[in-house]
Amino acid sequence: MIVEFSGFIIQKYEYFYFKPLETMTDPKERFEHLLNTLLLDRGDSGHVDEHLVSDRAFYECYVLSITHPRVKEKFQHFYGRFRKELTREIKALKKSGIIKAKNAELVSGFLIVLLEGKDIYWNMTEDDSVYVPLRKYLKEVAYRILADG
Repeated sequence: MIVEFSGFIIQKYEYFYFKPLETMTDPKERFEHLLNTLLLDRGDSGHVDEHLVSDRAFYECYVLSITHPRVKEKFQHFYGRFRKELTREIKALKKSGIIKAKNAELVSGFLIVLLEGKDIYWNMTEDDSVYVPLRKYLKEVAYRILADG
């Protein structure tokens, strides 16, 4: 049951991050969506709860991936697909001239680490006076890295 629940959670995350891109044709809109979604804060929009499960459920399953081989396999597969989709999107944005990222694979890994680190940090602080300015700074840094190459 835990393996199936992990799969369910992962499907919701994949849908949340990549499904909206299917209908977006403007590269600038796609870029904004990518950054806004990766650096989204729970308070930004009510639609987050419609598409995602709680961070607690996600991270509890993630912790199980350390000791449970089948759960680990699900998470490895998820992060592999996530990285692949981010890399594809970054290459498309680069081709359209929106960004100048030199190495799409490295940038994809960076964005995943930024996303996960941001969420873990928020869960530990839960202090918006610290988190909100940091989140804004992270978005600015991510934008510079992507835009400047």
